[in-house]
This record gives sequence, C-alpha cells and structure tokens, in this order.
Amino acid sequence: MAAAVLAEAGLDVVVLEAGGDARPRAEELDALRALYLEAAGTATEDQSLDFLLGSCLGGGATVNWTTALRPPPDVLAEWASFGLDVPQLERSVEAVWERLDVNEDHNRASSRDAVLERGLQSLGWHVAAQPRNVRGCEQGRVCGTCAFGCPLGAKRTPVSTWHAGIRVALRTKVDRVVIERGAAVGVDAGGTRVRARAVVVACGAFQTPALLTRSGLANGNIGRNLRFHPVTLVTGDLEEEVRPWEGPLQSRYSEQHARLDGGYGVRYETAPVHPALFGAALPWEGARASLELARRFAHLVPLFPLVRDRDGGEVVVGRDGEPVARYRISRYDLRHLRAGFAGAARILEAAGARRIISTHARPVVWEPGKGGGAGRFLAEADARGWEPNRVLYASAHVLGTARMGSSPAFSACDPVGESWEVANLVVCDGATFPTASGVNPMITIAAVAHANASALAARLA
Repeated sequence: MAAAVLAEAGLDVVVLEAGGDARPRAEELDALRALYLEAAGTATEDQSLDFLLGSCLGGGATVNWTTALRPPPDVLAEWASFGLDVPQLERSVEAVWERLDVNEDHNRASSRDAVLERGLQSLGWHVAAQPRNVRGCEQGRVCGTCAFGCPLGAKRTPVSTWHAGIRVALRTKVDRVVIERGAAVGVDAGGTRVRARAVVVACGAFQTPALLTRSGLANGNIGRNLRFHPVTLVTGDLEEEVRPWEGPLQSRYSEQHARLDGGYGVRYETAPVHPALFGAALPWEGARASLELARRFAHLVPLFPLVRDRDGGEVVVGRDGEPVARYRISRYDLRHLRAGFAGAARILEAAGARRIISTHARPVVWEPGKGGGAGRFLAEADARGWEPNRVLYASAHVLGTARMGSSPAFSACDPVGESWEVANLVVCDGATFPTASGVNPMITIAAVAHANASALAARLA
C-alpha cells in the first residue's frame, strides 16, 4: 500500500521482499512453506502461542481471510489520545476501502459460518455479515483455499491493485537501514546497498523491531507493547457434514461480548481449517481418541473468541539479529478469554453440536444434555488450567511493537510513522498500532500505510 501511494505521487519506488512471489499454491503444505514465515510454525519463546505471518509479496494481505473491518470508533478515540490524526486515518480507511473493493456481495455463509449464525440467532445474540475484499469470488470449494493465495484472482489486495511502475526484488532480506547524519539514505541487503531518499519499513510487527534494532535505533519502545489478539479454539462436533475447509473463509461474526469492560472483550468468528493446521491443533489424549476425532473432521466447526488484549508482551532481538516474541496472556485478558470460551460453547450448544471439545492438552469434552451445562464445561477447563502450554493459544494478528504517538517517551514513531531517531525512516505496518485494534486489522494496517506514505510523499515532493 505504501509503495502504491509513493509511486502514484511520481516517486521511484523499489520494494525489497524477504519472501517469494504471491502465486497461489494448490496444496496446503506447499502453500504454508512458500507463503508463511517458518511454514506457519512461528511461536512465542516458550512455545505457548502459535502465530501465523505471511512471508511473501503482499504479506498478510495475500494470505489472510478476506475479513475487512473498519477500526472501531472507540479504538480511534483511544488512538487520538496518543496524538494520532484520526480524521486523516479515517480518510485513509475510505481510500483503502475503495481501492480494495470491499463489499458485502460475496459473503454467502459457508456451512461453518451457518452453524455460527444459527447458534447466535438461537441465543438472540448479535450476528452480522463480514464485508470482504473480493470480487468474482466462487464462495464454495475453491474459496476455501484462499489462505493459500486466491486461485481465481478474486481477492483484492494492495499487490493486485498497486501502481504498475513499482520494481520488486523477491527473496531479498534487508539487513539494516543505512543512516547518515541522522537520516535514512538506503538499506543494505545481502551485500548490496540500495540508495534512497527515504526508507519505508513494513516488515510486520514481528520483524520490524528487529530491523530497527539491527540498524542501531535505541528508542526503548521498539519491541515493546506487543499485542496478539489471542484466541483459543472451541470445536463443535455436529451430526451434519460441515466440511470446514470449504466456503468463504469468514462471512459471519458476533460482537455480543466485544465490550465486556469498556472497549475490551471478545469477538466470535470461525476458523477455516485444512488437515495440516487442524492436525497441529488436534488435542492428544491417546492414539485411539485422537484418531476418532480426526475421523470426524468433516463434521467439526472450530469457533474461537478473539480477545482484544489490553496487556502486552515484547519482541526482543537475539545476538543473531533475529526476533523472539515473549508474551503471556495477563489475568485481565484471560478473564475475557474464559468468558469467550464459555460463550463459544453456548453458541455451539445452541447450534445443535452433539459434542463440544476444548483444545487443552487434555481436552475437555462436553455432550450437551448430559452432565451439566456450559458452566460445568468451563469449570472442567479451569481444572485443566490456562497456563502456558496447557491449552492452545494462537494468533494471526501481530501488532504494536513500534507504536506511533506524540512523544518518544511512550512511542517509537511520531504520529505519521516517522522514527523519532532517524529522519525519513517511516514505519507502515501493524507495528505502529498504539493499542490492539480489537478487530481483524487488515483494513487498519493498510490505512495506516496509506496515511503514513501520503505524509512521506508530501514531504519528498
């Protein structure tokens, strides 16, 4: 997005991409190896939270689940208190919305989302259709592979809509930003120096603080304030065949418990899963039980509460210059996750699930109508424990490690993403978020990139 804005301003733009191309892959394992960082095996230092990161041209926007949501007004109000120009960010949201052709014409409910909707309606809880950044989407079997790159070219992304004059170098990892007299003048990448009038860093909130640190920046906020929107899966086993790997990736959601405490709580969404990632999340309580659960794959609906985490972790940089994420869910955020865990179970119960299964290392299995209700399910989960590695925690949203703000005392960048320490070094990714967005962040990340790159283009012009 930043490259598009700068090129359209008449500037000469080169994109250096550490990953490969954005070409779709037909097979899940091929796609995970080619399009995701560490073949989708990235985790926190203690291995207690797994997180997915795109590592290809376009990054997360290439492989994400086409969930296009605006930043909530209460989050923007919070960000205004950090000094951000919220009216400009809102204008950028509108520009991104139009560029990515976000619409509600392609949100037919998959079988998986139909179960979510049925349960929510039965409870009388909030449910809404997700806007999606697609055009000409098949919305069936093919649509289910969109996380491997859209095979139909229906997904509208910054890569598919950007200026034709941009030059791209793939599989080119930047080692450091070249800084002279307090300003960014280029980058070193694999023994090659690229000179430039300005440098945009958009490596994602995991890799961006590592690049800034390798480049000699010393602001104490770099790497801090890590947010994940952590989730845990609650799986419903239904009599009907659901085929959870098919259909639009996310077409329904609920904000019933999004504001359990002010602007903090959980959203409910479903997860499109294919065999490899399903196998990684499969709870293990002996070979026979796990095999039996795997044989029910076509009947399973993975539902998750997505937590807007208030409390964060950090990304530290090792001696090898590579990032390491340190994060544990705080007691405050865990209260919301537990509430969402119980809520997800109630949704699946109301939708008619015959069994509801947690992803604890020793899974909790509840058969509605037998042996108590959702409260007992939660109590048994409490007995299993919520400590690291006792239950699956995962994320696809990494945010906040080079936050923007009005002062270097609590932020790494100024309100338009320029480093407080180095002129013409601008961050244009989710690392800039002052706090967690609480919603799937693709639109907000693209809007931040649009706003920050527009400010940079104006200065350079």
